[in-house]
Amino acid sequence: MGGSVRSVNLSKSGMDEILSMSAKAEEEAIAREAEAAQQRAETEASQKAGGREIKLVAFPTYKMDERLGCFRECDQPDTILFEELGWDRTPGENEPGEGQKHYRKFVPKELEKEKKIMSRPSEFNCYELTRG
Repeated sequence: MGGSVRSVNLSKSGMDEILSMSAKAEEEAIAREAEAAQQRAETEASQKAGGREIKLVAFPTYKMDERLGCFRECDQPDTILFEELGWDRTPGENEPGEGQKHYRKFVPKELEKEKKIMSRPSEFNCYELTRG
């Protein structure tokens, strides 16, 4: 056995620091991957829409299913980009945009910090709150 084993004696605070750095690196990697997946989905949706900008609110379209004899939703937006809200009691009877069900574009950051939504800085009063 030619190699020597080096022992490292870490204190509790040293281990806490290593664990927190590891957790922070993992969170950053997850955030990068989520942002990349959202960017890919946005690119695909933009190509599907013919290069037009993706709107913040989308409404479902329905098509008659001949086999079942009822209306079924078609062309659902990507679940990475949009959050489904509401429901239509009688699908297909309303014009698009008149029913209750709609899809809202999911924004991972606060709206005040999203440049595509708010082009100028927030006009809201922001205060740092501390406990105690």
